[in-house]
Amino acid sequence: MPSSTLSHPSTDSSRRSAQVTGKVTGYCEIISLPYGWGSNWTADLPDISIIKVRSYPETLEQGPHSVESVTEDELKEVGQIWQALENNTHNSLNVAIRRLNLACLRSSEEDSILDLVIGLETLMVKDSGQGEISHKLSTRLATLVRLFPFEQYKPRAVFKICKTLYNYRSKVAHGDSKAHKLSKVLVPSYNKPIPIINVGLSFLRYAIRTLALNPKYLDPDEIDFALSQPEKDEGRQKGG
Repeated sequence: MPSSTLSHPSTDSSRRSAQVTGKVTGYCEIISLPYGWGSNWTADLPDISIIKVRSYPETLEQGPHSVESVTEDELKEVGQIWQALENNTHNSLNVAIRRLNLACLRSSEEDSILDLVIGLETLMVKDSGQGEISHKLSTRLATLVRLFPFEQYKPRAVFKICKTLYNYRSKVAHGDSKAHKLSKVLVPSYNKPIPIINVGLSFLRYAIRTLALNPKYLDPDEIDFALSQPEKDEGRQKGG
């Protein structure tokens, strides 16, 4: 029997690549178009099925909102990430992107933080059974930022913020009533504390982009080795 093609953006590389750029995106319909067959026709029109879904951030339902513009450079970046994801053979990237999508769709910050840290752990701490997860995650992400600069963040700041991010996740996971005290973090480039969930989203997007374009560092041993080496210019042309 001929098969049908279901266009499902949540598994489509183009949507995933757009997601990691930080633009607010999502969808509310899935369109199915059978090839070579159909179950119902009207005249000579194709048998198209439309399924209503809700897969977009809750913020898009909160009244009028401006449409974010996309620059030419950002479009080029989407194309580069799309190509990298198409060629990707590492399941860890797929898991991390799925967790990023889930975190963006959650209505609860506490649910989002769990997804974000799982995504970062998947990329940075594949050897989670050996040593402290928090320290490995913080050290490796800071090392990645040393190799591939990210916005105004310095490796030392990334290390410290990552520790706080993981601590917040742990308190949420264990139902600590004081978890909310860690929900904001001081970022050097800002003059006041900002929601740590926003920082976590930025960190995971950065890690996905950088590792998709530089798959060598999907091996944690490569990051650990880079940590032991003098600072170089390696990788400063690509990444987050």
